[in-house]
Amino acid sequence: QREMGIRDRPGTPSGDGTEANPYNCASVIAMNPTSTTDAVKSDVWVKGYIVGYYENYAPHFEVSATQRANILIADTPTASAASECVCIQLVAQTDARNALNLVDNPGVLGKQVSLFGNVKKYNTLPGIKETSAYKLDGQGGGDDPTPPVPGDGGTKENPYTVSAAIALNNPGTESWVEGYIVGCVDGPDIASGSRFEAVEKVYSNILIADSANEKDYTKCLPVQLVKDTAIRAALNLGDNPGNLGKKLKISGKLELYFKAPGLKTPSDYVLE
Repeated sequence: QREMGIRDRPGTPSGDGTEANPYNCASVIAMNPTSTTDAVKSDVWVKGYIVGYYENYAPHFEVSATQRANILIADTPTASAASECVCIQLVAQTDARNALNLVDNPGVLGKQVSLFGNVKKYNTLPGIKETSAYKLDGQGGGDDPTPPVPGDGGTKENPYTVSAAIALNNPGTESWVEGYIVGCVDGPDIASGSRFEAVEKVYSNILIADSANEKDYTKCLPVQLVKDTAIRAALNLGDNPGNLGKKLKISGKLELYFKAPGLKTPSDYVLE
């Protein structure tokens, strides 16, 4: 192994954010992002070693059994403190999540990776959000480094698909989304509670997806049905099991729901 140079030492910022010369983790940490929505730097490359993941308000320096939404990277593969880490958002339905999450890819722990995204605060740490491209062991993914943004679609005439709404990752904007009613969530989160059927006495939510036959919860958007509203009365599967499989266009706020990208406080809908 070569001797570690000054530009590679932990705590020494380096790089310029280009693909050829990515920022190291020390650079991102030094930027000290304080906003989860406003980027300190946009469309930049960052490199580091995959050292773990973040869950329940704490870093975990190991592979995960459940957490696919993020990874932690650091300037050394032996990092063991949150202060050394940058938290990387792995956007649902992207090449980066498929290739880098530590549930499906435990072998990437300890490997060096370069990632393209925006420098923001994420999971209480300096982070990279809207990650849309990556390079791992000379291989990469993410054909489009520009993810969809609120305002590009999301109207009643041009609604987001479910996959587009998931990729937006909770911007909080009022938007229209179109998909098929495929089930509901009967539990504390979408991972453990997804049910692809009409469940008796589940009135508070439904799941929609781009395919009427979808059975993968990561491809579904949970939709809140607010109590004592006409929308809940018309759409919930407890009272309306015949809605299963129907196409739905619905407007609401794209926000975190059941620990996943979701649609809350719906205000209007069109049911097939």
